[in-house]
Amino acid sequence: MVISKQYGPFLSRDKVVGREGAVRSTIMDGETGLMPGFRYGMEPVQVEAIIEYLKTVEKPKPPVSSWIAER
Repeated sequence: MVISKQYGPFLSRDKVVGREGAVRSTIMDGETGLMPGFRYGMEPVQVEAIIEYLKTVEKPKPPVSSWIAER
């Protein structure tokens, strides 16, 4: 089992629907100290495709601890 540190929020439709403008702004401009902006690396249509995709992603289920999985 590979376990790595989570660096950002779990992204799902719950975080995007109704907040498309804020999500678009974060992707384009970034967040200081958290993620770079992609204003110069992505076309607006690509950002819209990401937003539309995120609207289809279900909220992740809580992880099962290794202790429970081993029993």
